[in-house]
Amino acid sequence: PLYHPGDVATVTFQRGDQVYTTTVPADLVPARRWLAQLMILLVALAFCGLSLVILLSRPEAVETRQFYLMCQTWAAVLTVGTLSTVGVSAASRWFGLLNGLLTPTMVHFHATFPERHGLARRRRPMIAVYGVGSVLAALFWLCPSFSDQRAVKMTQTIMYGWLLLGLAVAIGLMIAAYVTTSSPYARRRIRLVVFGTVLAFVPFGLLTAMPIAMFGGATWDSWMLTIPLMSALPRTYVVALWQYNLMGFDRMLNRGLVYLVVSAVLFGVYFFALTIFYTLLPENKVGSAALGAAVALGAAVTFQPLRDWAQRMVDRLFYGGWYDYRE
Repeated sequence: PLYHPGDVATVTFQRGDQVYTTTVPADLVPARRWLAQLMILLVALAFCGLSLVILLSRPEAVETRQFYLMCQTWAAVLTVGTLSTVGVSAASRWFGLLNGLLTPTMVHFHATFPERHGLARRRRPMIAVYGVGSVLAALFWLCPSFSDQRAVKMTQTIMYGWLLLGLAVAIGLMIAAYVTTSSPYARRRIRLVVFGTVLAFVPFGLLTAMPIAMFGGATWDSWMLTIPLMSALPRTYVVALWQYNLMGFDRMLNRGLVYLVVSAVLFGVYFFALTIFYTLLPENKVGSAALGAAVALGAAVTFQPLRDWAQRMVDRLFYGGWYDYRE
């Protein structure tokens, strides 16, 4: 039933052999809670959308696919976690399942980017990580059906401990890649993504995941601070891709702009010619067909010179004119 503010609901529950009855006054959900849930969903949307941009930039690269998988898993965890707080019963099971798989995806991505570590070159360690994650995901899926509260609490501790382990390994791999890189230029390229990873994972691990794993909950609403910081991860990767071309991002964007300019020019010429023609000769169908054929022939003849011109303009925008795409 639906309750209005001021109504009183009677709740009956059983603990052991005793049956208890209590009353709960109905009240509106605080606005702060709705805003917090909206904030979490916006962060999940940032993970989903920005990782899709990176995937489309270079879909053939292993690291972009791993990054997309990791970010989509984070987005799903944040989304179902929010749904579990508003009474969606199945969301709790999915939250546990995705938490079990989140650590393997984080470890796998950070073992391949920005440098490929020995962990990624050997299949057995990664298979073991995914195997443990799958077993724990099944355990976490069953957690809401446990009747023993001690088993539920222990499973929750294992869940967040597993997540903490994944965060620690991911941060360690990123820092190790930064420290062991000998080239100053390579360090500048990965410095931003190291900063984004640390900013996203360290506060969440220390202030949110660790208190839940050790004490069953945080003493204050730390996720109001740590969840927004999580969005630093995909944002810094997008900035780094643009600024340092970590995954060949600018090459894709360069080519896309060239063909966008060429298409816009050809469409503009055709639309302008068609408008003038129908203004002067609105009923001439033969002339309309001839105009279409003439525009198509003109587009075929001028496409390559127009493309070369657009390429030079875009290269000047991107690189200041020094880059030659034919080299």
